[in-house]
Amino acid sequence: MAIISKETDGELLLKLSDGDLAAIKTIKKKWGFRYEADIIRFALAVLIKADSASIVIEGGGKKQKFSPAESLLKDK
Repeated sequence: MAIISKETDGELLLKLSDGDLAAIKTIKKKWGFRYEADIIRFALAVLIKADSASIVIEGGGKKQKFSPAESLLKDK
């Protein structure tokens, strides 16, 4: 779970634990990222480039569309 621990003067500090921390470690090893922060930078760049609220990833010979779960989005 990611927990916002502090937001001040243009900084946002995130505290990662459990499954989210395990995912970061797995991604770092699998993709060969140098630092954990680089994973966040890459993910932000991908999401900013997306034209809609979903992205398509190709893997295993097929394309899959991903969108955030409703529970992750603010109320409309």
